[in-house]
Amino acid sequence: MRADTGSGTTTLDEVQAMCQLLGAVAVKQGIDLDQVFEGTTTGTSCQAVAQQAAHP
Repeated sequence: MRADTGSGTTTLDEVQAMCQLLGAVAVKQGIDLDQVFEGTTTGTSCQAVAQQAAHP
């Protein structure tokens, strides 16, 4: 992950890191990721990354 450049834009690596964190925290707290992403009609790349982090 890159350091914040102050440009105001988020890199793909930063978004994926946040999604990984979401998955790891959700599984530790017993939160169902399907409920977190409820309402999305198609799987998102964030959801896929979060699921991978939750079930390594």
